[in-house]
Amino acid sequence: MPVESSDRKLSEKPKKDHKKMGLGPMVVHPETKETVPRYGSPRKVYNMSALQTRGGLTSKDLGKNKHGEIVSLKKRSNGALNPWTRASGQARRELGIEGFVLMGKGDEGKALHKRAREIHDKWKEENKSLGKKKSKNKSDNSSGKHKKKKEHTEVTKKIQKWKKDKEARTKEHAK
Repeated sequence: MPVESSDRKLSEKPKKDHKKMGLGPMVVHPETKETVPRYGSPRKVYNMSALQTRGGLTSKDLGKNKHGEIVSLKKRSNGALNPWTRASGQARRELGIEGFVLMGKGDEGKALHKRAREIHDKWKEENKSLGKKKSKNKSDNSSGKHKKKKEHTEVTKKIQKWKKDKEARTKEHAK
């Protein structure tokens, strides 16, 4: 009985159905102009082997953290804005502590913890004195997307302020 010839060679594997694999349809990547699956892991998206993650992050939204892991840039920048981290860093600079010191253990650690706590509490009091009042007016644009945009711009402003402070400190330290 004669065997029907097909277009593919016997050594070739059958093509995988990306939709069944959960990768979505194959699309042309706008930057590399290659055909890639629509969805992939953050690593694949970062390396431009996929267009976006399941959460919708693209290669522009991803970056490496200090451990070399691929994370969203927004997530990475949030650590710099943590008030306790900033307060303990400022306390370290003021007390001239370098290297590893357990917070609250030993003479240096207790002094560091006490000073960081003072700075952190001072910042909390300043934020309370600003008087963040919530309006009950529904016509106010502080709901939904507008609220998220407002929060995002506040975060960006804080990041920019933090970077300027850091630059000023490094210039001051260099002198």
